[in-house]
Amino acid sequence: MMTNISLSRQDYGTKKITYSPVNTTQYDDASVAADNLIAFYYNIEKKLSILPIILMIAGTLGNMIAFYVLTRKKLRTQSTMLYFASLTVMDTLSLYQW
Repeated sequence: MMTNISLSRQDYGTKKITYSPVNTTQYDDASVAADNLIAFYYNIEKKLSILPIILMIAGTLGNMIAFYVLTRKKLRTQSTMLYFASLTVMDTLSLYQW
C-alpha cells in the first residue's frame, strides 16, 4: 500500500514523496540528505558573496599605488608610463563597471 504525500517547503518548492509503510527510512534519508546538500551550497554561496567586495577593494588600492608610482616626476618623462597610468584609471573604472 503506497500513498503519495505532497510536502510544501517555503524555500525549496513542492516536493512529492512516496510513502511506503514497508520502507519509510529510504525516503526520509533522501529528504534529509537533499536538505543538507541545499543548506551546504547555501552556506558556500553566502561565504563567497563577500569575494567581489574584497577584489574591488584590493584592485582599487593596487591601482592607486600603481598610479602614484607611474606619475612620479622621474617616470613621467616616458610616454609609456603615461599610458600605464591611464590604464590604471580605466582598470579602476572597469572594476566598478562604469
